[in-house]
Amino acid sequence: MITVYFRNIRSLLRLTHSNLGRFWFSIGLLMLASLFEGVSVGLFVPLLSLLMKNGDVSFMTEAPALKPLLALWPSLGFKEIFFLMLAGIVAGVTVKNGLVYASELIVSRLSRQTEHVLRTRIFDRYLSFGKLFFDRHKTGGLNELAIHQVVTACRVFEFVHSILLHACLVAVYFAAMAYLSWKLTLFSLALAPCTYLIIRIIAKKIDFSSREKFNIDQEIDSCMVNNLGNMTLIQSYTSEERESERYRRLSETARVNLNSIWKKIFFTPHAQDVVLTLALGALLVVYVLTTPRSGAGGILKVSYFLSFFIFLRRFTGSLSVIGGSLTEMTRAQEPIRRIAELFEDAGKPFVKSGGRRLDAFRDRIAFESVSFGYDGGELLKNVSLVFEQGKTTAVVGATGSGKTTLVSMIPRFYDPSAGRILLDGVPLGEYDLRSLRRQVAMVSQDTQMMNTTIRHNMTYSLEKVSEAALNEAAQKAHLYDFIMALPDRYETSVGEKGVRLSGGERQRIAIARAILKDPRIFIFDEATSALDMETELAVQKSIEELTRGRTVILVAHRLSTIRKADRIVVIEKGAVVEEGSFDELMAKKSRFHFYWSFLS
Repeated sequence: MITVYFRNIRSLLRLTHSNLGRFWFSIGLLMLASLFEGVSVGLFVPLLSLLMKNGDVSFMTEAPALKPLLALWPSLGFKEIFFLMLAGIVAGVTVKNGLVYASELIVSRLSRQTEHVLRTRIFDRYLSFGKLFFDRHKTGGLNELAIHQVVTACRVFEFVHSILLHACLVAVYFAAMAYLSWKLTLFSLALAPCTYLIIRIIAKKIDFSSREKFNIDQEIDSCMVNNLGNMTLIQSYTSEERESERYRRLSETARVNLNSIWKKIFFTPHAQDVVLTLALGALLVVYVLTTPRSGAGGILKVSYFLSFFIFLRRFTGSLSVIGGSLTEMTRAQEPIRRIAELFEDAGKPFVKSGGRRLDAFRDRIAFESVSFGYDGGELLKNVSLVFEQGKTTAVVGATGSGKTTLVSMIPRFYDPSAGRILLDGVPLGEYDLRSLRRQVAMVSQDTQMMNTTIRHNMTYSLEKVSEAALNEAAQKAHLYDFIMALPDRYETSVGEKGVRLSGGERQRIAIARAILKDPRIFIFDEATSALDMETELAVQKSIEELTRGRTVILVAHRLSTIRKADRIVVIEKGAVVEEGSFDELMAKKSRFHFYWSFLS
């Protein structure tokens, strides 16, 4: 169990490149604090004996640690010795707690710093994945891992700190107990395996429950994110009760699971306490049976036993804290495992950047026997086609035929499972990813908006955009009059996912964003589907002027858009079934002719 803990901690340290210098410094403070605890503990026994001896200090000659004090000041009386011991105890406790406090602050800051580093690394990790990763994972689960589970994982430093602190205190109390009575100390240690067995059994059960809780938390987070993002759908289909019941069931499952975990956590210290109380009772029996009940020696042994009893309670208290910290560490293991898995490369859909910079697109984009699929499904099958530079190509097909998947491969949102894609004769994977994507602007019917202002959404990723360029793009997208009529104009907040705008307004902002990007390749995936006919015709005219001499790929159903294309590609069930000019395809009277007749 312990080896698993430290293996997971090492993986966390590797991920965050944490500076362990501060951590070890905090441990040094703990060791120093334990020495001062030893001072206060060492003075407690003679102080108790002094009080029980009614001021007789002669017993101090029997204590090796106190002989130097009497040798220096042989005239010291009861009051002087009492106040010196009391001051020593108070000073030892004060310094010990000050050192522990400083150590706790250091570890707390290390935990918060590790949280920050790990959270940003997870975010950067998400950014490095292809779209396939996000198709496979729920947004709520990814958010839960990056926000809440990171906090749980990084608390492991605090748990380790707590374990080491109380391990040092255990060593001090053990030394004091052994000094007072090594026989009783050995008897006490015989109970340690019982305590360890309790912790081990419960920790295994907590580990299993924590894995279940992690999955349930992801489901709850995903459910909430999904419902908040689709509230109109839920309400329009009067599914409030159904969704409420679904969320209630998930929450109830989480409640039951968490109750199970906390039941085990709460049980641990109480079970330990019962075992240790039985041990103390046994010690008391041993003491009564073996200690004289009269005489000065007996009284002295009573003071020793009382001290032993107090140290044993502190000893067992520290053991209980160690057990509790080990239990809490068990809860942190599943988040650490999940985070470590996220950073394992095996099975992750990376989009690796090449080293060749793409400054211009001069010739063609060629798909050569490209296939793509995941999770057992095949979305594209042996696709071979060419997109010529400076030409407009329309991609036509039924819903779900693979059109969007096909065009999404050009900016490398997906990479082929088989075959290759060449741009100017060079495989796409050899190009620097950032320079490739700077040459491509993609506008889809599912317009993506940041929860910021119109200005930020129009100029997204662009460092400097003049007001004149902004106005020109807005005019070409037939957005300018709408923006000028708003009280805050370009500073108007669009809301989450652009909810404060209509579908047509969101699409026009996306078109203006593409215009400002000024790429060599435009991809329009039903980019004007939410516009009324008059606005669509005007926007299309602006797009035609803007894209003259550039490469345009249209995923379209509108007749006017398709007819103006230089070349038309027909896709069915992930395969190219026809391609050619409008007149050529109409003359064949095959699949495109069928689509055209249907649309007409």
